[in-house]
Amino acid sequence: RFIVIWEPTGTLKKASWEERDWILLTAPRLRGEPEGGTPPGSIHQGKRPLPLHTSKGACSHLEKMERYDLLHSTRHFGGLVWYLVNARRVDGLIIDMLQKDLWQDAVSLVGLFNKVQPHSETAQEASSQQASGLDLLKIYAKWESQRAGYVELALQAYEQTSAEIRLTIMHHHT
Repeated sequence: RFIVIWEPTGTLKKASWEERDWILLTAPRLRGEPEGGTPPGSIHQGKRPLPLHTSKGACSHLEKMERYDLLHSTRHFGGLVWYLVNARRVDGLIIDMLQKDLWQDAVSLVGLFNKVQPHSETAQEASSQQASGLDLLKIYAKWESQRAGYVELALQAYEQTSAEIRLTIMHHHT
């Protein structure tokens, strides 16, 4: 049997051997099964949420592996975001979003972070500056990020790429 992967873009593809191995290792844990097999009644079907301890473990594992894309187009992505925001561990997801040119999603993520963590330095600073857009991300990188250097580099790369695209478009229109 082969395994099909649903890409964040919505396309389906056959899983590589590496992806297949990862899925076969991870999927049982996402369903709450122990490593030794499937106990009766442990598979969750339909719209029932994953057990809380399983969700935290799966989210922590996905964060550590930086494989946010595995849940991006699924109903579980919101739970992953909620976990990361509450744990104050959104750096990796912000970097991932910026690398994939999803800067509006990254800005929304920081906005959510500020609402959930209203007493954080980021939320306080963003409020005092009435910041929006990329400025929110810069404030997050300065005041909250555990990986500020990486977030700032991802922001710089995004801004540089955006500037190059604008120049290319302007050049073609002249």
